[in-house]
Amino acid sequence: MNPPSPSAAARRPGARRAARLPVVALTALALLLSAGLTPAAATEGQWLNEGGPARSPEAMASDWFRGDNYQFVRGEDNQIWWRYANGSWRVMPGNGRTHHRPDVTIIEDQLGPHLVVFHTGDNGEVYYSILGGAAGNIWSPWAQLGHVGTNRGISAVGYRDSAVLSTVVGDRIWVARMTMSNGRVTIGPHWSPQTRPRVFTAATYIHAPLITNDGVSVAHEVELMDAIVGRDRNVWISHTSPDNLINATYTAVPGNAQCDSVGLGRGGPEQPVTDRNHPAWRAQRNVTLGCISPNDHQLYLNRSTDGGYTWQGWNHSTGGPSPSDAAPAIEGAPGGEVFASISWGNDTAPFSRHMVVNKRVL
Repeated sequence: MNPPSPSAAARRPGARRAARLPVVALTALALLLSAGLTPAAATEGQWLNEGGPARSPEAMASDWFRGDNYQFVRGEDNQIWWRYANGSWRVMPGNGRTHHRPDVTIIEDQLGPHLVVFHTGDNGEVYYSILGGAAGNIWSPWAQLGHVGTNRGISAVGYRDSAVLSTVVGDRIWVARMTMSNGRVTIGPHWSPQTRPRVFTAATYIHAPLITNDGVSVAHEVELMDAIVGRDRNVWISHTSPDNLINATYTAVPGNAQCDSVGLGRGGPEQPVTDRNHPAWRAQRNVTLGCISPNDHQLYLNRSTDGGYTWQGWNHSTGGPSPSDAAPAIEGAPGGEVFASISWGNDTAPFSRHMVVNKRVL
């Protein structure tokens, strides 16, 4: 793999060093937006080549850990590749293979924060590996997390000493919770279907959970937010206590932005700030949804600055075309910025098909 060119992430405000992306592959999604779309409400950046010479038909997973941005992808060889701080791309040890996008999150216990990577194996089971030393490429062996039997990808979001995991089995959302203590998994997950699953499209689904502060109720300190796509092709979201995952309820995002799948992300620190006087309070309220239209195969966005309780409306990404046949990745930065990345969907200038491009969207 040749070293890529300077990345867009390196230009992000507040970034120390950022990473880019090798060859990857992605699930297709679509969005049928209503007529009369207006320009995006927020000032956007320009598309920049995030992956250099790499080609990536699948979204990249990334997270901020100890001041650096870590990135993970499924290669065209179906192996899981990783890099951090503009270092070289490496294959994760342990011969982990997947046909889906991996995911990454941070879990914090008595020993401090831990970077944990998840993927769905070829056998339909979920596996994890914990970073033990970035410089030496030290990862724990891949370990299986219970039994779920899915043919979809895995989504993970960490909060304190736990992670919430979700996938799709048939036409239902299945969730599990994993807990760590002293650097080890102490409570392995028991997978359970949600009691009120949305009738989302079974063919294509991306579950994008998100931790944000609860700006309405004081009943709990943090909440989980996730986005799904119903069989009505609308996007539905849930704000749920971590203790009530099975009984999560969903409401439709206004605008009837008919989607086959959805990306969701927020800005701010990985661990949510509960003090409203803390500078990160406002940063973590920046939330963005992203979808690709089946009509023009372009990126459309919907933004919120209050943690996903009210939305500004669906709008086409500004600054020129944004062709993609695959789901966008929506990722945040500690300063509150939110970025969208796509796999370029054709060979029109300034990019080639499946080049990984990135821009700020909030």
